[in-house]
Amino acid sequence: MSAVTAASIRHGPPRAAAGGKIRLARPRLALPEALRDGECSIATLFAPAGYGKSTVMSQWRNALEQAGIACAWLRLRGRHHDPKILLKDLLACLEMQVGANLCPATQKNLRSITSFAVEPVLNSMARELSRSGTRLALFFDDLEALNQSDGTRTIMGLLEFMPKQVCFVLGGRDAAQLPLRKYALAGETVELGPGELQFTLDEARQLLAELHGVELGGDALSEVLKKTEGWAAALHLCAVGMSDARRSQRFLSHFSGAEGDLAEYLNESVFSGLNPQMQDFLMRVAVPGQFGLSLAQHLAPEHDVAGLLDHALHANIFLYPVDDGHDEYRFHALYRDFLSRRLRAHAPKRWVQVLIATGDWYWDHGHQGEAIESARLAEDWQTMGQRLSSVSEAMTMHHGEHLSYLKWLGALPEQERNKHPELLFHQAWALDVNKRTAESEAALCQLEKLLPDLEAEAAQDLTRRIRLLRMIRETLRDRGQVQLDALRAW
Repeated sequence: MSAVTAASIRHGPPRAAAGGKIRLARPRLALPEALRDGECSIATLFAPAGYGKSTVMSQWRNALEQAGIACAWLRLRGRHHDPKILLKDLLACLEMQVGANLCPATQKNLRSITSFAVEPVLNSMARELSRSGTRLALFFDDLEALNQSDGTRTIMGLLEFMPKQVCFVLGGRDAAQLPLRKYALAGETVELGPGELQFTLDEARQLLAELHGVELGGDALSEVLKKTEGWAAALHLCAVGMSDARRSQRFLSHFSGAEGDLAEYLNESVFSGLNPQMQDFLMRVAVPGQFGLSLAQHLAPEHDVAGLLDHALHANIFLYPVDDGHDEYRFHALYRDFLSRRLRAHAPKRWVQVLIATGDWYWDHGHQGEAIESARLAEDWQTMGQRLSSVSEAMTMHHGEHLSYLKWLGALPEQERNKHPELLFHQAWALDVNKRTAESEAALCQLEKLLPDLEAEAAQDLTRRIRLLRMIRETLRDRGQVQLDALRAW
């Protein structure tokens, strides 16, 4: 398993809150019997960020495993726009989390297909899972990361192809992202939205008291619930602000769930109370989004990273372990956004430096995609061009990861692309595979303009490759005999 894949599938369900406190149990949101008994095959949890979707999904996963049903959890990221990468990570999840290689033939088939031809892989996976007889639940969290991409269509393909003993639990922000109406009309879905995930009065009282030590009277508690509308993230933020009884009523009277007010709260009540060393550390490690001890030490080498990390985990400042048994941590999404925005706004040069350092660490540890993306965010076009050039052949001609390649190449300025002519050839190859012939030919024409400035050997090699690609294209357009003669001559 590659380092990139291993890192991707560590995004498992949340197990515990910061400081080791167990997250609040909510019996009314227990695992639906229809999902456990196989009467429905799809459960959805769609709500805005911070509504506790992942926590409920985690409780369901535990209940399913206790019922003897195998579970695999994949937290989706932007890289999963590419169907092939999504399926590779899903199969890796099955192997790591279920503890068995249920789809060996599918693994083999996946190596030979491209990002645009995944249906045979879905068929193969369905056949192997059906033959295994294993009851399986597949959890897909953070569906909004797919953003109506080819990855979204791959999820729909999985729903269509998988056998009946496989059920799905889907969590995300946008209920309209997946066209699930036909499954709902057939009675195959269980659906939870903001209304179901909102905290009730009793749940809010229990959350404030047990997790934060805040005891409120009936009127004050009702006001908190009214202001937060039962939104879990806002309840937590409000509770932290009211932990000082002397200012709790004043805080409550000014508290708002609007984004600007939450950011102001995080600054005044959490961030500004930290010493400068902790502030600097948190802003740096917030840049990658998820980090382990090694990456944190690389980003903040002058700090006592282990000590600061231990303190942050026990100080309830919205930093959580990603999963039990792994040296991986993440911030609450709102707090991570706040920290990143603050670093970028107040120290833009430092923000770029941290992005570059993050990319260097990813590259040295085999996380090539994350390294290229870090260079893009930092607008370090020279580094991005060099890294993309070094993996362009592997991505386009060996791994079939054409969508990711084209996306990154599109972000690279033309001046930097022209410094690496092989990028244009692999762009043409990827476009041809996607049947975007006119764009492919435009890329080849641009490449031909660069040939006179190259060394003779490099120019000759690229000329041959351009000619071969055009021959292959014409062959696929039913001009086989003419091109066969040309290929023989070539």
